[in-house]
Amino acid sequence: MISKNQRNFKIFIISSLILAFFSGLMGPFYVLFINKFTDNNVTYIGIGFGFFGIAFATISYFAGKYSDKFGRKIFMITSGILHGLLLVIYTFITKIYQLYIVQFLDGMISATYATTATALLADLTKKEDRGKKIGKYNSIVGVFSSIALIFSGFLVSKYGFKFIFYIVALGLFIATLLLFRIKE
Repeated sequence: MISKNQRNFKIFIISSLILAFFSGLMGPFYVLFINKFTDNNVTYIGIGFGFFGIAFATISYFAGKYSDKFGRKIFMITSGILHGLLLVIYTFITKIYQLYIVQFLDGMISATYATTATALLADLTKKEDRGKKIGKYNSIVGVFSSIALIFSGFLVSKYGFKFIFYIVALGLFIATLLLFRIKE
């Protein structure tokens, strides 16, 4: 009989692999997409990534703190859904200030998911082999993300940037739906 933790771990891994593959499709094309709004000015690109980083760093602490209190699942599901919606919003951006706002929100949402997913991964592993399991998890997720990078160039050249945002949002929704099966 499979334990609750083993079941949750398998669901989490499958969800993470789907997420890694679809997120990997964004690859380096995200920077090229952002560059459309900056007139090739790397200063503006740096500012945008700075907004993302500041939001990510600020929210990580609170996401971790409150996921300890209310559970990981609700934060992961909420941030997964919001991130999928935010990816669609990227396709409507026409001005640099809109990009900055969306990147700031993206940082907040990404921090919530990343922090709570990391905490859940720790929750689902035993101390004795935690490093081994996390290492295995990172290896598998990295391979899936890298395979997606290979395909992403073909998809962007054939279908364009907006398609990538839509397909990644769809993948994120699928990965998030699986999280409903986790039992806390």
